[in-house]
Amino acid sequence: MAITLGNHFVQESASSVNSYTTTSNLNGSGATLLIIIAYWLSAKTGNPTVTDSSNNTYQKLTTYGTGGTSGQGAIYYCLNPTVTASMTAKITGNGTDADFWMLNMIAFNGVGSYQAAAITGFEVDGSSQNNQVGSLTPNVTGALFITGVNGYENNGGTFTITLSFSTIDTLAGGSMNYQSAYLIGTDTTSKNPTWTTGNDYYSASTMAIFLPGSPITGLLIYLKRGEV
Repeated sequence: MAITLGNHFVQESASSVNSYTTTSNLNGSGATLLIIIAYWLSAKTGNPTVTDSSNNTYQKLTTYGTGGTSGQGAIYYCLNPTVTASMTAKITGNGTDADFWMLNMIAFNGVGSYQAAAITGFEVDGSSQNNQVGSLTPNVTGALFITGVNGYENNGGTFTITLSFSTIDTLAGGSMNYQSAYLIGTDTTSKNPTWTTGNDYYSASTMAIFLPGSPITGLLIYLKRGEV
């Protein structure tokens, strides 16, 4: 079963709060994977929890970034979620301090399982502005690579990424600058894309691999229904 990109949005909180729910919404119909890439400015809020309006449970991957100037973030994912045609995302900090939040909610179809993740937690300071995510090797062809980068003090710069990754969502123009991108692999060679973060002084990035679902699963469903 081939993986395809579904609906998606990115939104940030207008003020510093302990818990933030998006006003934008996503049509999750048909999605087998929901991704929420979260980004926050401070390390004081601990390890935030994420959910959505369907009360799905999300698995959190390793936090990237150091807090402070680069902020922090993480990929959260839910396989085989309960979906509706209008879904919002919510994040809640574990600490007592309020924070500014960004949530990028992305739906994919045809995903069967999670494989692995890489993080850099790497801050760029000065003239380089090149941020290499870290190498990941898929177990099978047709795997999904999903990556996000956050930057501080973008100053009108733009994000670009190598290896023919396609942009999903962009947030730019303020203190919270961010972009997500994805690639559906056509082989099993490793991928280690480089983000160029424009005029950013600090940045950090992360990436994860998800594997396609088996077409046999869909066939068995039809057999049980007596349609084949």
